[in-house]
Amino acid sequence: MKEDAILSNGIRLVCQQLSYLHSVTISVSFRAGRVFETESTAGISHLIEHLFFRQLDDLSYKDLYSATYTIGCEMRGTTYDDRVTFRITVVPRFFLKAFQIITRVLHEFDWSADMIELEKPIVLNQIKYDTESYEAWLNRVYYKDTVFAESNMGTAESVTALTANQINDFKCAYFCPANAFVTIIGAYTDNDFAVATTILKQLPAFGTPKKNKIIKPIHFADRNIHNRWNVFDAEGTTSDICFCFDVTRDCDYETARLLSCMLGSGYASLLNDRFSEQTALTDEVYCDIYSFYGFHRINIRYSIENADLKRSAVILEETLNMLKQKIENEWYEHNIVFYTDNFLKDYDDTQFLSDDYIFSDFALDGAVASEPKRCMEKYKSITLQELSETARKIFTSENTSVIIETSLDEQEVIERIEPAISLLNETLDLRQHRTIARRQPYLNLFVQPDEKSYCAIRTPELCGIALTDNV
Repeated sequence: MKEDAILSNGIRLVCQQLSYLHSVTISVSFRAGRVFETESTAGISHLIEHLFFRQLDDLSYKDLYSATYTIGCEMRGTTYDDRVTFRITVVPRFFLKAFQIITRVLHEFDWSADMIELEKPIVLNQIKYDTESYEAWLNRVYYKDTVFAESNMGTAESVTALTANQINDFKCAYFCPANAFVTIIGAYTDNDFAVATTILKQLPAFGTPKKNKIIKPIHFADRNIHNRWNVFDAEGTTSDICFCFDVTRDCDYETARLLSCMLGSGYASLLNDRFSEQTALTDEVYCDIYSFYGFHRINIRYSIENADLKRSAVILEETLNMLKQKIENEWYEHNIVFYTDNFLKDYDDTQFLSDDYIFSDFALDGAVASEPKRCMEKYKSITLQELSETARKIFTSENTSVIIETSLDEQEVIERIEPAISLLNETLDLRQHRTIARRQPYLNLFVQPDEKSYCAIRTPELCGIALTDNV
């Protein structure tokens, strides 16, 4: 069973003894990163992460490597936008040695100016040769004009300008016991755990805990035709498109995640069936949920021939609106095992479990379930009605933004896709009427200058109904 405690010096300790395994993962995390930096300190958290490996209190970098290699492990560090994490995984007999090494990041010490200047060129090279994944690029576009759109490594200018006083002051304020989250997961003994907790309790209390920050993208849950579009030039006859759906705090995370799985996880998912098996529009649709402190986001992305762009948007809209009306038990049964029984597999991987606890309990502040058995209980309690209700909350035009790389003109893209997005706000009665009447081509797409509203006018077969999405 997972245990969670806050020690007298402010350290939060999460542990779980899994005696049947053959490893132990220890991690120490701090609330730091770009979210907690200013323009003048951009990249300071990442630089500090590096400095711990150059000089870890009384251990030089050579001493550190020697100490870890002789017990068959490495200490790793990762800087995220909202936290910095250090971790070690070892076999149980070396647990205490590894613990004494990694917990040095909690010690109070300074780096000299010379030591800092030795490390800066390494970080500057990382900045120079940094490459960006497609997912990271999508996230940057989604978060444009916020700190989440900026590199957590900072810029060459900001890192170069950092002084020893700035760095050591930031370390003292953020990399301190009061702002630390420690996990111990795996096959440790009761005696070793008692020694480890004594080591933590003996650390001096200094610093203050930092609060998580909610940083939402501009126009979050207030999207319209004027602000939802992010169109980028690309060559060829194929477009890469990503629909982003803002998921507000009142939407249950686990329910949203299950919906995401139904839509686009695996070849048997609803969208893959419709886009690939039924229509052969594309080979695969990807649907993922991303979590941030205070909210979430669902991405639905695929590559499509330009000629099929409008048709794909129509199929997506129909599928999302179908979820709002009724969730079939078959869709639920195809996915629920992944989020119940399969969670038991997490107990076999100490690193995965440790990272999950860091993210769920620390980065998200316990907003989502973390311990696998608790997750199983939560997912089992979700009803088909709750899934449909959550779909109605999430899949609206106000929550929809679009990122697309295409050779098509921006106005042409909007004319092909915006009508389908507007239909996400149809009432149930109107959807039923549309289903009976069957879909007809759009005659016109325009913006009314006086009302600043979007209109899609249908053919007479749908009684000349004008659907307006006011902005």
